[in-house]
Amino acid sequence: MEGNSTTRSTKYPATLNRENHHMAPCASKAPIIERECAPAEGRKRTRALVAFALSLAFALSAFSAFMYYDGTTGSEEGLANDIDDTASSSDWPSDYLNGTLTDIGDIHSDIITYEGTSVTIQGYLTAAPGEYEGGYLFMQDSTGGMMVNVSGTAFTFVVSRGDLVRLNGTVDVTDLGMHAIEDCLSYWIVSTGNTVEVKHLYNSTLVDGSHEGLLVEMNGYLTNFTYHNTSYVGPPAWERSICVSTLWMYGRVFQVQATNITLSSYEGFVMVTGIVFSDDGNFTLRPRDVSDIDQGTGPYHSLPIDLTGWEVSEAAVDDSDSDSNWANNEIQLMYVTWDADYLFVRVDYTITSGNSLIVYLDTIRGTGATNVSALNAWSRHLDFLGGFDADLMICQYEAYGSGHIPEVWRFVSNALVQNISDFVAQVASGNPDGGSATVEIAIPWNMVYGSPSSVPSGAVIRMVAVITGGDGTNACDVAPDNTLKLAYNGWSHLSLFYDFCIDCDNDTVPDNYMSGFAIPEFSTVLVVPMIVFVVLLVRARKRKH
Repeated sequence: MEGNSTTRSTKYPATLNRENHHMAPCASKAPIIERECAPAEGRKRTRALVAFALSLAFALSAFSAFMYYDGTTGSEEGLANDIDDTASSSDWPSDYLNGTLTDIGDIHSDIITYEGTSVTIQGYLTAAPGEYEGGYLFMQDSTGGMMVNVSGTAFTFVVSRGDLVRLNGTVDVTDLGMHAIEDCLSYWIVSTGNTVEVKHLYNSTLVDGSHEGLLVEMNGYLTNFTYHNTSYVGPPAWERSICVSTLWMYGRVFQVQATNITLSSYEGFVMVTGIVFSDDGNFTLRPRDVSDIDQGTGPYHSLPIDLTGWEVSEAAVDDSDSDSNWANNEIQLMYVTWDADYLFVRVDYTITSGNSLIVYLDTIRGTGATNVSALNAWSRHLDFLGGFDADLMICQYEAYGSGHIPEVWRFVSNALVQNISDFVAQVASGNPDGGSATVEIAIPWNMVYGSPSSVPSGAVIRMVAVITGGDGTNACDVAPDNTLKLAYNGWSHLSLFYDFCIDCDNDTVPDNYMSGFAIPEFSTVLVVPMIVFVVLLVRARKRKH
């Protein structure tokens, strides 16, 4: 994706407070305490000597604190030296002392090298101890998420969601094949109350080992429930009631598992947030609690004339707020829904003067354009791989506030497009000043497929949104994420797209999830309860936790 992180070396922030530092007893510099953490044959000191050493260590620590904390802010190097003063090199690995951090993504991608080694990682807490069974917490940085085993440590982890935490431990692989940090020696709370952005996984087939331990969200229809250990009434944790269910994602499926959550109470269209677990390479999404499950009515939805009333379950791609190659030009959130007469598309974005938002749609396989560099209008240095052929495009120069309205064009060939804007409904807002902007379009089915209220049997639509400059430029941001070149006039080769089936049951009618639609994979009839027809307005720019 855009803006991939690389391994970095970072010093301790100068604002770290000694009170936020927690370490195992063996981290004391006093020789007798080091031996207390060594094998039993080395522990032959008398109680008097132990007491004396403890008193001496306490006195030295207090004196050191007095000398260092004189009311001024210590330097990064000074803080690292302060840590060195309270721990011997035999207790602390060198990367913790000098502040070197290991990216979590590097551990996942090279577990053979990292397994059994001591590392220091830093990230935002996404699940505190006790939120999942087994004594684990979860944290993530910009490169991935990690499970941390906090059971059996010589200290208690007092942390909450949103805390920025640095800790040291040993890389391990659990019996189920999940990567984890074990035997934590120490942790720092760098800051608290941070907002953690949740990655939206729009396509379950793209989930792989890089997502393990990451806080993500998926939307679809929750069904197909199986319960285990239903007689659970208390500890131990492994006897808890477990529910396994299936999230149907418009032709794709993904397993959702929860402990002591009655998932069947949420049957229907939902947005589920949770941690990605791995069981020998089989991935599951596990919500932390009931607040991680948002209900909705699904993608079949008739919008009013002003195109308001979008729901969280209709989110197609929730893109990062900070992955564009150009500052303040970001695709943020893309929605899609439909009814018997219209296909509805909405994009929330930010943009600056001179740039454009374009959404390409592949509605009929094998027709349309694979390259848009020679078009008679809106030509760009973009081509499409993976069998994508653009049949329609939604175009917005800058934003509505600069005097420009959205346009819709239909492809005739790689070189020719026709303007069909007079046949669609559009609503737009915002200005090209880097602030929030929105484009909403309603396209009649006869403009998409040539006949009203009818679609090809098994119809699937694929789409991708880009922000570009003017004619002859490439993309600075793409949703879904694609690897992009930085050159302004170079080429962007797009290979990842959001796809969704309009006619999953092959009856040539846009699927109506309100009327008892049957999921082909399960022969399950979808009946959306009336209670969830409360409109879940999604006017907020992003969902974050």
